[in-house]
Amino acid sequence: MDSDAKNRLERFALKLSAGGNLFMAVLGLGFAVQTHSEAILLDGVFSLVVFALSIVTLKVAHLIARPDDDSFHFGYAHFEPLLNVFKALIIIAVCAFALVSAIDDLAHGGRQFEVGQAMIYALFATLGCFAIAFYLRSVGPRTGSSLVQVDATSWMIDGMISSAVFFTFGLVYLLQGSVYAAYLPYADPGLVAVLVIITLPFPLKILKENMKEVLLFAPDTKLQAEIERYFAEAVKPYDCKETSLRIWKTGRQIYLNVHLCLREDFPIVDVACLDRIREDIDTRMKTYNPNIIIDISYIGDPKWAL
Repeated sequence: MDSDAKNRLERFALKLSAGGNLFMAVLGLGFAVQTHSEAILLDGVFSLVVFALSIVTLKVAHLIARPDDDSFHFGYAHFEPLLNVFKALIIIAVCAFALVSAIDDLAHGGRQFEVGQAMIYALFATLGCFAIAFYLRSVGPRTGSSLVQVDATSWMIDGMISSAVFFTFGLVYLLQGSVYAAYLPYADPGLVAVLVIITLPFPLKILKENMKEVLLFAPDTKLQAEIERYFAEAVKPYDCKETSLRIWKTGRQIYLNVHLCLREDFPIVDVACLDRIREDIDTRMKTYNPNIIIDISYIGDPKWAL
């Protein structure tokens, strides 16, 4: 798939995600008013927040596709992890607010809610959320977009929340009129507290991974090993005395800073000869990953590679 096709698919997936979040937000907030359920309110607020972030995501996806300019000499790729960090922080804030509210309700006797309508909402929301999540998960690897992958994770979290709401409310429905009826008002805030605790690791993981890119940490060891293996094959024909490779990843782009320490007897006819070597290595590395940007310097003394 060429880059234009990937960009079109990415934008379509992000627009689908944004539209789905708006629909789920309206649906969730409407049912929350009808049912007085805090769990459904959490679901609706979560969708509304993610919808607002999706609008920003679409803008960032458009920026990332642009080449570098006078304002950003290295392009816009760094906006991708920066946005993902912001998304994760917002989701964590929503979860923290919901948890505090749920604990307060539990301390004051729970909350009454309309079980039947809540179950209808939860079933519909579960099916919708998982359908969009699985679609985005299939699109993410094909586009190489972390924006789509983060949205897929958000939809998966939303689907887990909705499915837990459905099964819990189903249990509450069955227990109405039983000896456990006095405890049923605690089900809704208790469910919110449990859901927040279960889902919180997902945005925390997104925050951790993208903060590393924002702070220019080296990529994970598996990716480094793969790149180093391909790089060793790419430079093998030139029998360099020594090579130095520095790697950093920002969003979908991978930057390679390379020093080739040439042997004293290396046949350099003219500058065009060095350009052909650079082009050959660049082509080989882009075969591994088309989002690689490589900067090659030629040296004779290894100290300049430090």
